[in-house]
Amino acid sequence: MVNRMEIDEYMKKMASSDRTPGGGSAAALSSGLGAALALMTANLSDEKDLPADLTKENRETLDGAVRELKELSEQLHQIINQDTYAFQAVLDAMDLPAGDEEEKKKKEQRLEKATKNALETPLDAAEKGLNVLRLQEPIIKWGNQDTLSDIGAGIWLAYAGIMSALITVKINLLHIHDPDYRDKMRNRCKEIEEEAKEYLDRHLEYLKRKLEK
Repeated sequence: MVNRMEIDEYMKKMASSDRTPGGGSAAALSSGLGAALALMTANLSDEKDLPADLTKENRETLDGAVRELKELSEQLHQIINQDTYAFQAVLDAMDLPAGDEEEKKKKEQRLEKATKNALETPLDAAEKGLNVLRLQEPIIKWGNQDTLSDIGAGIWLAYAGIMSALITVKINLLHIHDPDYRDKMRNRCKEIEEEAKEYLDRHLEYLKRKLEK
């Protein structure tokens, strides 16, 4: 399993001529690293590092973000593998025989189903990456300000994971015959992209103000 590989083995396999792991797996890993860096910032935030004017409600928001980020980190870890398996199913469907009309129809149906699953997996990664980006906000504001470079890297990694996952979704949509399904998925991709850009801009503006003091 990919998630049991050492990082050097994972990167070598990705750089090889094998089709898996690929971009979808890397996208989930990227957003997962974004979550991990946010958690590191939170874990390095002792009571003395928290703002003196932090309200009880703010603290509850911060603690809630940490709990959700832990869950998202684990889920994104699982998607690293799921994406590989989903794409392998597409490759298996492509290898099916298509000698007569019945075989062609069976192959087309299985390929359509496998392709939908292959794009829904990175779409799930993009959705989770968007939540990572959202939950980074209270940690950026109230976490240890000496770790701004780490949370800054986490912001970019989460955003890169989202956008990379959406590319994987869009390329798979080119092979889907169902027009309603294509439109639905493209609209969702657009929504995620726009929302992610809003969070990115807001996070970076905050960091810019902090770093230019």
